[in-house]
Amino acid sequence: MKQKKLMVVAVWIMLCALVQADLVTLTISGTGNGSLNGISFSDKMFEWAITYDTTLYAAPWGENQPIFLDPVSVLTLEGTANPINITQEHGVFVSGYADNFSCAPIRMTGNNASANILSINGTAFWDGRSSFTASSFSSAQFNQFNGVSTDQGLLTISSGTLSSLVAAVPEPASSLLIGCGATLIALVRRFYGRS
Repeated sequence: MKQKKLMVVAVWIMLCALVQADLVTLTISGTGNGSLNGISFSDKMFEWAITYDTTLYAAPWGENQPIFLDPVSVLTLEGTANPINITQEHGVFVSGYADNFSCAPIRMTGNNASANILSINGTAFWDGRSSFTASSFSSAQFNQFNGVSTDQGLLTISSGTLSSLVAAVPEPASSLLIGCGATLIALVRRFYGRS
């Protein structure tokens, strides 16, 4: 009976590893000028990592264009001791065409709701769901990146230059490997627990 329970647990762990969210981590890097919590900065490097689930895709506010909802956003800024957690409710809009793309983190609430925080246009196809790297852009506009709520106060990047946009998608094999490892640990604990 105990072996049957162990097998059920092992199968459950493997299934949990296989049934995962389809996560994409979008990293936007560059230099910018602005302020954090009222303190100005100039020509500082930043890296904005936005992780979103591609299954959370809908058109809010009754609009036509769907966006990826509820991302987790962390921005690192040269000269700050800790990463900056973006607390402003936002989503990620991505639109891919044959030879270009548009990408924009979009405000969901507060002042300028539904406005692009940052608008990026590039010259290659990307749909927001796959791995992607770009280091040249047809345009990058920071004009709405002001007063964004963070855990360290309001963040504004009034102007800047992008150096790269990278989208990373975890491999399904990694999840399977984690599930198999957890199953192996459970089996070893069970086996040595009998001694």
